[in-house]
Amino acid sequence: MNDIAALVFEESDIDFDKYMDDIPENAKVLPSCHFRDAVKKSFLNPEVERGMRLPWRKATEFRFRDYEYTLWTGYNGHKKSMMLGFVMLSMVAQGQKVCIASLEMPAVSTLARMAQQYTGWEPTMPQTDSYFDWLEGNLWLFNQTGSMEADRMLAVIRYAIAEKGVDHFVIDSLMMCGIGEDDYNKQKSFSADLATISKDTGCHIHLVAHSRKPADGKEGIPSTKYGVAGSANLTNIPDNVIVVFQEKDESKDCDAMFIVEKQRNGKKEPRYYLNFDEGSLQFKGSKFNQKLEAADWSEQRWQ
Repeated sequence: MNDIAALVFEESDIDFDKYMDDIPENAKVLPSCHFRDAVKKSFLNPEVERGMRLPWRKATEFRFRDYEYTLWTGYNGHKKSMMLGFVMLSMVAQGQKVCIASLEMPAVSTLARMAQQYTGWEPTMPQTDSYFDWLEGNLWLFNQTGSMEADRMLAVIRYAIAEKGVDHFVIDSLMMCGIGEDDYNKQKSFSADLATISKDTGCHIHLVAHSRKPADGKEGIPSTKYGVAGSANLTNIPDNVIVVFQEKDESKDCDAMFIVEKQRNGKKEPRYYLNFDEGSLQFKGSKFNQKLEAADWSEQRWQ
């Protein structure tokens, strides 16, 4: 995987200090004509659903839109990061540039897992080369494992947007951003800063935050937006809240769920029942669906 070096950037490589500050307020004062085309487009196509599709054909009621911020949550061990990687492949397939800051997992592991999701099985060396060719210029990794300060993470996001042109930035996870579990003010401030960056730049920001364990210790039913460990503002501020749930009851037809607990700019809050395929690490729309292969991503054939 020599191509990995072309996809990652590290804190030691870049002077992030100049990205520590937000956009000056005077840059946000704009004449009304600046918004002319956007307003005209809203009148011409009022019913057109904007945003990036999920990788399941049946998922028609939710999209990832520009200028929005999404919180992903769910119990520990319920495959949030794995599902996020699968969904980010679908963002790349739709022409989006993605950056992942996976502070809990090395960049090599993240890319290897996504390679398996891309090909549908553990890839051969030629398939791995094709995978990196497909990703080139559209997927970036912030190469740090372990905790970092929240302000530094904000600077990394601003850098990735300004210098790499990313459309989606993933932070996995909140607990690695130097904020205490009971520091609600700092959690609120960090969440508000993420929302501000998203609104200022159009980049869709994704933040992973774990759910609290149920009082009875059982994880037989999905968590909700009220179960996120930390401040209520972690779910009040984002535009969307997604709950990922792994169904352990083998009698059920599905074994995974993508649950939209909040969608500020959508008409519904759907939930999608999915099936996890161990061999490909893919989340299928139905147990009867074929797993995706490399050509399917290029042609945007969803399950």
